[in-house]
Amino acid sequence: HGHGITSIQSYAAITLKVVTALKNMHVHVQTSSEVGLQTFSKLTTKTQMSLVYTSNPRSRHDAWGGWKMGDEMVQGTVAAVNQHIASQAAALIGPSSSAWTL
Repeated sequence: HGHGITSIQSYAAITLKVVTALKNMHVHVQTSSEVGLQTFSKLTTKTQMSLVYTSNPRSRHDAWGGWKMGDEMVQGTVAAVNQHIASQAAALIGPSSSAWTL
């Protein structure tokens, strides 16, 4: 029924379709995945999109965001930055179940 984590390649394909439809060649990626960043870097280089990203201190194996006692300030700061960036975006692509992209 479509449950599970969306693949990085799927996000890249969706992003390319949205960027093309909106004629907006600027992409901001918020990820803790080195593979995700590399995938988007290759996509934007190939298509001449501009790419910026948020450096995230979470583990690269942290698929759901996690919570570490004492990291409340870091988590709150990441959430605030993501909310501000998203409020300026022409489009936002992310999982509906993510607290970071609501």
